[in-house]
Amino acid sequence: MKRIKAIGKKVVRNFVVPPWESDIMEFKHGLWQGVSPLFTQSGRQLGEENTRPFLFNDRIPAKTIACKYDGSRHGRLINMSALRTAMINYDKAIDITRAVIQRHAATASSNKPAACGGIWDLYIISLASIALISYSVRKNPKVNSTGIVPDDLASQYQFIAGIFMICRHMIDGNDALISENTPINAVQLYEYADQHEIFMSFNGMVCAGSTKKIMDFLEFCTNRMSDAFSGTDDAQEAGSFTPLPGITDDVDDWFRYVLLAVEFDCFVKMARRTHRIETGISARTDHENSFNTYKNISDYCVSLMSPCDVTADVGYESGALMRQNKILGVLNRKPLTKIDKRILTEQLHYD
Repeated sequence: MKRIKAIGKKVVRNFVVPPWESDIMEFKHGLWQGVSPLFTQSGRQLGEENTRPFLFNDRIPAKTIACKYDGSRHGRLINMSALRTAMINYDKAIDITRAVIQRHAATASSNKPAACGGIWDLYIISLASIALISYSVRKNPKVNSTGIVPDDLASQYQFIAGIFMICRHMIDGNDALISENTPINAVQLYEYADQHEIFMSFNGMVCAGSTKKIMDFLEFCTNRMSDAFSGTDDAQEAGSFTPLPGITDDVDDWFRYVLLAVEFDCFVKMARRTHRIETGISARTDHENSFNTYKNISDYCVSLMSPCDVTADVGYESGALMRQNKILGVLNRKPLTKIDKRILTEQLHYD
C-alpha cells in the first residue's frame, strides 16, 4: 500500500493523469493499455513489465525462471511472481470468464446475426473481460481512488489477455482464421500463438504457466462459448450474468460500455489504416484486409447496440468525439466539446 500511495503522490505532483482518470482513455489508450498500470491486491501491476504508458511502469521485481515447456517459450524467462497470484485465483477467474461469456451470448443470440459463436465473439469477450476492470475503475469512485484491482479479477485479466493478443495479431496479420466469424478451437489458438511467438513480450520474457493450464483455459472459453450460443449452457438465459461483488452490479450498463468501447476501438484502427493507405505510408494491400475485419467486427457490435448508441458516419474527428462522449455518458461524466487535434493526429500515426 505504501508503494501505491507513493506513486499516487508522484503522479499528482507531476500533473500526470493516469489513463483510467482521463476523459479520453478509450480513444487515447484503449481498454488494454488503459488499465495495465493499475495495481492488484498483491501489489503487482496488471501489465507487469508490459505496462503502458511506460511512464507508469513501476518495474516491480519478480522471481523469474527459464520456461521448461516446448515451443517458442522454451528456455526463455517467465514471471513466477505474477503466475503465483494467477494460479491461486484460477477457479475464480474461470467463474468470471463464464459469466462474461454468458452475458455476451445472451445479447448476441437474441439478435440472431448471420453468424455467432465464432472468433469475433471470442475477441469481444476478451475485451469485455478487460472492460470489467476499466468500467469499474472509471465509474466506481471507491475503486478509482485506490487504483487497486481484486486479485481474482487480475487473474482473469492475465488469462484472457492472451486471447485478446492472439485475436488482435490475427486481424493485423490478415489471417484467414479471423476474416469471418467462424468457430475456432483451443488447439488452433494455441498453435497460432506458439507459431507467431505471441507468448513473448517485447523484453524477451514469455507467458508463464504450463501448456496444459493454458490449454485448459482456452478449451474452457471455446467450449463454453459454443454451449452458450447453441443453447446447451445450463445458465444460458437473457441477463444470466451474475453480478460479481466488487466488480459490477449493473450488468446492462457494463455491457453497453463494452459494445461502445469495442466499436470505438475498431473505429480508431480503421481510421489508422485509411490514413496509411491514403498517404502512401504502406501498400494498400497491407491494410485493406485488416480494415475489413475491423469493419465487420464494428458492424457486429453495432448490431448488438440499442439504436441510441449507434454513431452516424460523420468522419474521423467528429466520430471520435461523439463516440467518446457516449462512453462518458455511461460513466456519468461531463461531455467533451472537442478532442485536441494533436492527440487526434497522434492516434492516426500510432502503431
